[in-house]
Amino acid sequence: MTEAEALLRQFQHAISDTNSAARGTLGRLVLGFIHSTSYELLPSILSRFRETSPGVELELREMTIQEQQRALLDGSIDVGLLRPLRLPSDIAVSIIYREPFLAVLPSDHPAAARSSVPLQALSDSPFILFPAATSPLFNERILEMCRRAGFTPQVVQEATQIHTVVGLVGAGIGVAIAPATAARFRIPTVTCLPIEDALQPVEVAVAWHRKRRTAVVERFVAAARRQGDSGPAPRVSPRRLRD
Repeated sequence: MTEAEALLRQFQHAISDTNSAARGTLGRLVLGFIHSTSYELLPSILSRFRETSPGVELELREMTIQEQQRALLDGSIDVGLLRPLRLPSDIAVSIIYREPFLAVLPSDHPAAARSSVPLQALSDSPFILFPAATSPLFNERILEMCRRAGFTPQVVQEATQIHTVVGLVGAGIGVAIAPATAARFRIPTVTCLPIEDALQPVEVAVAWHRKRRTAVVERFVAAARRQGDSGPAPRVSPRRLRD
């Protein structure tokens, strides 16, 4: 190969890479995500995104909603998976998934034999609650559900992660109210039931800065929307679950 031919090939590669970057099939994407999406929703979105954009380098960062908000504003992440809770106007969001709350009970709880449960049936049980400092949305919604049912929960333990809450319920520490993701852990000593008087589901959104919507960001948003339409993964019935 002559020097001229080598230079021509390099030029052709550069043009190809530029075109790929413009289409969003090549480049880099920094993604923030909340922990609860990591069980199934995030892996499903990433799998779908990889199908259309295999040349994009991904950097994943587990972050709280507040951390993602700051990172989207200062540009340290390109896109986020979060709960759409009081976000600044510069951040655009698209709701991709709505997740109902379930009652998470020890399998020997008196209400565990039911097919669904009113919250009043849990009023005398000790509660495991998501803390307000790290999970303000869950904490607020759960307390409001209990207030509407006519009681204040007897909180004996707080835990931040859903799998920790489910594990503590399985250990007999108390009952909990948690997003439907909790039912996917399939712990033999835990029963998950639909709540008859639950508030509206909690939402998961894909978020980005309005002034930094690149082709790569657009492709990721599209993949997240498509996956959200089909659910995070093959669904598990939210009715009574036991191994």
